[in-house]
Amino acid sequence: MKCFLQGSIILLLFFTSLFCMQVKALDSTQGLYVTIDVKPNGDLVITEQFDLIAGGYIFEHGIYRAVPLVLEGQYGGQYLAGFKMLSAHLNDKPTPYLVTFSEGQAIIKVGDPTKKLALGQAKFVISYQLSDKIRFFQNHDELLFHAIPYQWATSIEQSKVVVNLPEKSRALQWLAYTGSYREKGSDYFAQNPKQNEFRFTAKTVLGQSQGMTIVIALPKGVIEQPSLFYLIFLLEFIEWVIAIIFLGAVGSFIYWSWRKFGQYPDENVELLEVVKIPNELSPALIRGITKHGFSMKCSIEEFTSTCVSLGVKGYLDLKYTQELSTETVVVGRYYSHSLLLTVKPNFPNKALPKNEQCVLDWVINEGGCYVISSDNREPNRQLFKLFSTALRAEAKDAKIFTWNFKYTLITVGLSSMFVGVQSVLGVSDWIDILWGPLVIVMTFPIFILWFAIYESIFDKDKDKDKDKDKPASQIKNKALMIGAVWIPWVGLLCYFLPLLSLSSAFLILFCLSAAHLNYAPTHYGRQLLISALQIKKYIEAEKEPEDDFLLDASEYETLLPYAISLELQKVWCSRFDNVQKMKRKQFRKLKARKKRSSSDNLNPFRYKPIWFLGSFSAQSEFVNSLESISYSATGNLGASSSTTSSGFSSGSGFSGGGGGG
Repeated sequence: MKCFLQGSIILLLFFTSLFCMQVKALDSTQGLYVTIDVKPNGDLVITEQFDLIAGGYIFEHGIYRAVPLVLEGQYGGQYLAGFKMLSAHLNDKPTPYLVTFSEGQAIIKVGDPTKKLALGQAKFVISYQLSDKIRFFQNHDELLFHAIPYQWATSIEQSKVVVNLPEKSRALQWLAYTGSYREKGSDYFAQNPKQNEFRFTAKTVLGQSQGMTIVIALPKGVIEQPSLFYLIFLLEFIEWVIAIIFLGAVGSFIYWSWRKFGQYPDENVELLEVVKIPNELSPALIRGITKHGFSMKCSIEEFTSTCVSLGVKGYLDLKYTQELSTETVVVGRYYSHSLLLTVKPNFPNKALPKNEQCVLDWVINEGGCYVISSDNREPNRQLFKLFSTALRAEAKDAKIFTWNFKYTLITVGLSSMFVGVQSVLGVSDWIDILWGPLVIVMTFPIFILWFAIYESIFDKDKDKDKDKDKPASQIKNKALMIGAVWIPWVGLLCYFLPLLSLSSAFLILFCLSAAHLNYAPTHYGRQLLISALQIKKYIEAEKEPEDDFLLDASEYETLLPYAISLELQKVWCSRFDNVQKMKRKQFRKLKARKKRSSSDNLNPFRYKPIWFLGSFSAQSEFVNSLESISYSATGNLGASSSTTSSGFSSGSGFSGGGGGG
């Protein structure tokens, strides 16, 4: 019984397949006759007549014709020919049609999709116009056209192509190719009954994957040749022209809007001999202003600068301590660091910025004393969270920055316009726009790897003195590294991906760049930004001690929190140390000249702050304590080793390394 059922199923499938093959065999193409009328301006009016046998399987509702529009020009570029549908008839009566464009082809669907063709003979006649189909060369012009379509649904029993040139014109040479696509078969015969008429007839049946391509060489002057500029750039390389204009125009507009309405350029700020600090500009706020934005999470520099600012203003006492750590990761002596914040008994009754008031309130609520150490990491994180919220609220209330939506939307509109024009006039299909995000995804890991190598080569010594004798070689090496990586990568993308996908990727990048760069300061914020940049330039200015003689302890303490927030504490502390050393040296010379004993007068240039207690041999070592506190605060950074460059040696407070008196 089982074998009987299996045999029945096999027989049923066999007869069903035979039936389908018989039904498919009913559909056939008895003849395809093409007439090409060449106009003096180069336009082609093409009429195609399909004599079919409709069997209800292949030609169910009508026919489907794909007309190739992509041409290769004289100079190796590609361009799209113009297309215009003229008419469609079924059995000498007008019939509906639909034209779409995809992958460099005009897709013509002829027939009523709601009705099925009557079984039997059917005659479809379609007529359409092509422009820019003539290729112009130095000594002749050429018409190359795939007249009998390749990959037709059925075999074609009879096929003929008739080409009519303009009146009183002739051809230099004419031939055709038959067979599969790119094959150069000669299974045809050609006729030239008139001077301007040429007929190509296939000798045998053309199979489903076979067609006919006709080529006619014309003398110069038969067809009106467009201008050279239009020919080279607006035809063959129109997509490249649009892409280059797109990159240049939109990129220039983004740069112009940034310079005029976006972030304030740092190089336009003058270096002042004396800086004035606005009351609204707190040390923690200056970091976000100079970086043109505030992050969701505060940095250790912003928090430390706030603590130091409270100490300088007389609200807190800061005490730094260090102990040998019991948690040794590797062999060596490592220290754990802690910072004790203590509220002064009689602190000033003045209004404070929100971020400083937040820290002060936290210490008061903790009983007037709070230790930042590895033992309090969870409370430290809560404190940092409150501090970040207060800092963002302060920046928001000040209305320092605002989004310039106007120029961002103009950038989006310009980019979309260029990409749209490129998709219409170029050879790429509009669906290639969707490859843009993929281009960015593929480029991102390359950029990360390149940026890491770039940083390791050129920025590894950014905290050290830069070599000023070799600026040209540095620029040359950077340009070489950029060109060696990105030019081949962009070329590789252009080779394997449509150009429209790269333009789509640049559209996304331009929009994101415009949104970032047009995050502009308000009128009030611009004044704060100028003041912040002036403070930054003043702190990082390189001055000899003799030229910086007016730098005293009061100015040093006032700008120290700002230097910490801007990560310029090393420069500022070193600058103050150098001035103090010079003043102590001058004082000792003056005292020796007057022959005073050391007990007559103490050295007035021994700096001892009343708001900070610790054991350092030089003022610059204060920097190391700040960097070490970050690990004790949250555990995100590595602990400092005893083998650091300046160390944590004992001394007499902030003595600056001076002695005697």
